[in-house]
Amino acid sequence: MSEDEAFEAWTDRPWPILLRPGAIGVIDLGPGGSGAEAALRSAGCLGPIVVGPGLRWHLIVDHVADTGVRAGDPPRSVREGCVLLPPSQVPRQISRWRITPQETAWFVPDYASARAALNGQTRRD
Repeated sequence: MSEDEAFEAWTDRPWPILLRPGAIGVIDLGPGGSGAEAALRSAGCLGPIVVGPGLRWHLIVDHVADTGVRAGDPPRSVREGCVLLPPSQVPRQISRWRITPQETAWFVPDYASARAALNGQTRRD
């Protein structure tokens, strides 16, 4: 299916697109994570960011390994449920891109580097 065909099919009958954390990970940046965006950008690990539903921001990252991080430690990983990907729209819930995959040249940061940047550290390999 071409991009034009996909766009036409989506326009005629939109279906929600859900990302279930697993092979790809998601870090919940909280509501309006502009400070998190700046930290990720300065550390060189800015990836696609989804806003919504509501005001929550989610960074898409490479596979989330079980690192022993507690879910309550901010910024926390989305370990349960799914993230509604743009341009999905369901009743009372809309998602949109804050940073599109194209804006990052489809770069998806690794989980550990993104966590380190968000915790005010830089990872040195």
